[in-house]
Amino acid sequence: MSRRTGRFAAIGAAVIVFALSLLFTARLRFTEDIAVALPDNDSVVRDYLTVVTGFGAMDALYVDIAAADAAAADIGGADAEALAVAAADALHEHLLTIPLVESVRYRTDRRDFLDAMEVLASHRSRLMSGEQLAALEERLTPEAIARSLASARRTLTEPSGVVLRDQIRRDPFWMDAMVLSSLKDFGRELGGGESTDGRLWSRDGRHILVSVRPGFPNTDTQKGERLLADLDRAREAALAAVPPMSVRITCIGGHRAALMNATQVKRDVRKTMLAASLGVLLLGVLFFRHRLFVILVFLPAAFGTAFSTGLCGLVHPDISAISVGFGAVLIGITVDYGVHILYPLDSPETARLDPRTWARSMLLPLAAAATTTMGGLLSLQASSAPGQRALGVLASVGILGAVLFAVLVLPHCVPRTRKEPGAALLPLAALWPAFLRWRDARLPWAA
Repeated sequence: MSRRTGRFAAIGAAVIVFALSLLFTARLRFTEDIAVALPDNDSVVRDYLTVVTGFGAMDALYVDIAAADAAAADIGGADAEALAVAAADALHEHLLTIPLVESVRYRTDRRDFLDAMEVLASHRSRLMSGEQLAALEERLTPEAIARSLASARRTLTEPSGVVLRDQIRRDPFWMDAMVLSSLKDFGRELGGGESTDGRLWSRDGRHILVSVRPGFPNTDTQKGERLLADLDRAREAALAAVPPMSVRITCIGGHRAALMNATQVKRDVRKTMLAASLGVLLLGVLFFRHRLFVILVFLPAAFGTAFSTGLCGLVHPDISAISVGFGAVLIGITVDYGVHILYPLDSPETARLDPRTWARSMLLPLAAAATTTMGGLLSLQASSAPGQRALGVLASVGILGAVLFAVLVLPHCVPRTRKEPGAALLPLAALWPAFLRWRDARLPWAA
């Protein structure tokens, strides 16, 4: 095979592999479940995830509709509480139209309360404690029954008897009251809240609470982002139904917290990749005489990233977006492979080297460097966190693709005939020998 044919064959094969990698990368289904960062063999974490995903203990979102202070808001003679109710009603209507919302708890219908009382009454024998059963037994003595009947007779002759007669006929020994007394501790969960007209108000009568339950766990931040965007639109629509500044609507919950954490992680990854890319680009502009080499030095990292994500899309399309982000950062270290190949071809002292011959001489050093790096990353397979295990495999495959590209393809990308460029902005090749001479003269112990 001639040199020209081999050149086009190497570049053509790389382009085909790169295109296929991008094609398979499009098959990836990114998940933003932060649970991948938690150990999967820890009993505490496993129990936590069971509670979170199985029972939805932390999946509720709580919306607070607060009436503004009349002195602080220009609402004229309008009733602040009435405006809060109007905003809450409008918000409730919009929440019911959000596809990702499974249920909304806003206003309790009286029929729901009566149905709940009926359920409690039908199971009261199972809900009563031992002490209550003992007290009930005392009510069943002949003397106690006679007193109960006499009391019921007096009640039925009074005006209230019209209302209580069905209750007396159904529960003459007032067992329902005993069951309800056992439920008084649930009132502490409200923290002093009050139920008025089916709505849950704060003690000061200025806040209405709405509970929203999405149909997915809060660890799924991809759906959480869409949900919170819909919630924000519903909030804006509800605020538009009342005078400006008359009502304040806020939303808290696990979904918002998880989304904020995931957003911060992705933002940090983007900043890191941008800073690293700009740094390498700046160094390339300063050190390389050939401006084309500034672009070529990024090709091994780009090929390795595409090769890694493409292979993942072919074998295992479902992957954590967090793992992919950090994996791309780690694959970025393969820019050094391009530097090892290109810098000697750019230096005035060795610029006449044949690119393929030089790449063959660097095969073993680069292979050794890549092997040690991949070995360290593959040791993450011993980690108990699924995200770290995926990160190790993803980065290792990317480094393998990058080193193969640097040795087999990158030399063919160097033009066969290169014009002699001017001096580099920062002639490192000239500065380094001068530094070594200074070291030998000034620091002989370090020589």
